[in-house]
Amino acid sequence: MNCAEAREGLSAALDGALGAEELRAVEAHAASCAECRRVRDELADVRRLLRGVDDADDVPGRTAAIGRGVLAAIAHPPPTEADLDRSRAERSGIARRMVWTLVGGVVAAVLLSVIVGTALTIWWVRHWSGLRAANPPGASGPAAPAPRSRGRLIVSAKDRGVRDQALALFKDWSGDIRVDQADTDNRLFSLTVDFRGQSDEVERLKRRLSDLHDANASVLMRWEFSITSD
Repeated sequence: MNCAEAREGLSAALDGALGAEELRAVEAHAASCAECRRVRDELADVRRLLRGVDDADDVPGRTAAIGRGVLAAIAHPPPTEADLDRSRAERSGIARRMVWTLVGGVVAAVLLSVIVGTALTIWWVRHWSGLRAANPPGASGPAAPAPRSRGRLIVSAKDRGVRDQALALFKDWSGDIRVDQADTDNRLFSLTVDFRGQSDEVERLKRRLSDLHDANASVLMRWEFSITSD
């Protein structure tokens, strides 16, 4: 209970308008507050004076009305200079707290924006560094698949060795290949090869087969070699 509530209670207590619990609370406050005890004593003195004056007054109720005004003035005296200073100090303290609260909010917002901005900058630098490491300047991205070609070789020769030499050129072939061989009664040795692979490998094979053809043209009965791009 504060002083204002206690003084209201003191006036009501003199009128007998307080309950037992409220009266104990008012008395407990007055026991611990010298100013409220002074007000209580002054109210009691005025109340005793008014009782005697009211009996002799020729206008019924006038003294009681005046007494209520006096009691109210005692219970609620005008603020002293100390009260005004205290009120001004309280308002100034509230204003300072509001200012510091506002300043604190602004500082917190600035710090948060700095932290978020720093975190985003670090993430972007790391992300960009990872992109540059994965794709260094000058890199053209994933390599395009090597061009591929397919072809067919048909050989018929009087000499088995020519056929075997042609077949040997495909020994280390890395692409797809299908081989058919045949021998006829008139001593012809035939070979058919269907193949598919990278174009550069097909070009190397073409040169070797050309050399084989030129070296054995006299015993060749048939030589067909064709290439097409995939």
